[in-house]
Amino acid sequence: MRKTSAIVYQQIKQMLSVRRWQVYEILEEHGPLTSSELFEIFKVKHNFPFRYNANVHSRLNELQKLGLAHEVGTKECSVSGNTVILWDVTGNPPKTITKEEQILESISKFEKKLERLNGELSKLRSSASL
Repeated sequence: MRKTSAIVYQQIKQMLSVRRWQVYEILEEHGPLTSSELFEIFKVKHNFPFRYNANVHSRLNELQKLGLAHEVGTKECSVSGNTVILWDVTGNPPKTITKEEQILESISKFEKKLERLNGELSKLRSSASL
């Protein structure tokens, strides 16, 4: 363990979903990393079949909201070659998320999904009318 005490490390492990824990653990062990670098390690370690790192990037944002990961700068990514955000663990104990914050986050996710589905429906309607 790099920056966290054994007690905080166990607190973090107990409060995170499996996927969040997997991302946190890799970042804690190998960080700082870009999301693409983290994803490459993740795919090998967990035999993850997907090609795109959207799932891992989403988990990084969630860990950031919990105060467990943060942006530490930018660098040229060894995977993509682009200048991108560099992530690392904070070493802090997890923030407590209120029920209201959880509900607001769920509403926000639902609204984004609804917006995406409405866009797809509009495309289908316009292609059907052609």
